[in-house]
Amino acid sequence: MTRHFSKPRFRSIPCVAVGWRFARAAGAAAALTLLAACAGGESVPGLTPPNPPVPQVPENAFPTLGAPPADRREPLTPEGQAKLQRDLERLARTQSK
Repeated sequence: MTRHFSKPRFRSIPCVAVGWRFARAAGAAAALTLLAACAGGESVPGLTPPNPPVPQVPENAFPTLGAPPADRREPLTPEGQAKLQRDLERLARTQSK
């Protein structure tokens, strides 16, 4: 013998269902209105960040980030490169003997 249990059917109150539908439709309309306002030329007050004026500063006025600036030698001139090459060749000859 098999018993068949049926689920109890709960019927929602019609005014509550209409309330939820209305709330959902109103939320969707509000979201679409905000998206349409953001897409246009006018901005929605309260949603745009403040845009304060920024003073113009010369490029070399900014501090270096990280390591302090390195004290570097000036690049070698062609005469300095020739002298360095001669010195290295002389050193290589003395090392190979």
